Amino acid sequence: MTPVGAAPEVWQRADKLALSTLCIAVIALLIAWRTLWRSNLNASVATASSLMADIQTSLNEYIGSIPAPPSPPSEEQEGQMTEKLEILMNRLEMASAICVERSLFGISRTLVRNYVLDVLTVIVENNYVCMEAGKLLKDEATFKYIRWFMEIAPKGSITTPSGWYVRYEPTCIEWLRMKIGWAA
Repeated sequence: MTPVGAAPEVWQRADKLALSTLCIAVIALLIAWRTLWRSNLNASVATASSLMADIQTSLNEYIGSIPAPPSPPSEEQEGQMTEKLEILMNRLEMASAICVERSLFGISRTLVRNYVLDVLTVIVENNYVCMEAGKLLKDEATFKYIRWFMEIAPKGSITTPSGWYVRYEPTCIEWLRMKIGWAA
């Protein structure tokens, strides 16, 4: 349907121009989406590398602060060991929160989750370290995300020590974040 006095070829050119503009806009949106997706993957790799290096450093420092078996630690050594364990547990808390919140993308998410699971397993399976880590718990909010991480870990991969925590019940918003990746 052509308006009175307008040439049909003008409308055909306008339709072609509108269609080509739409195609260009869709292509631009796809390119922008791919760029954002790639930048999320790059940021995840950087975050994963930093987290894993920090945890490894803290773990090595804690292990290095433990005296040789025949001699019991002095009060000063015990203080240093407790401080190093606090740092390690705080870094594990941050990594657990990132895993629970599903902030990482791609393979980085799996690598960090498995790494945190491995380190927590080492801590839980060593009776002395497990007992010392349990002493750091001040209330139910202490190491909340480690507790949550252990609750959602694959069955049989890790068991929360009985002296550490009571079962953690996430809030509605936390549950939504965990289940569908929704963020406020």
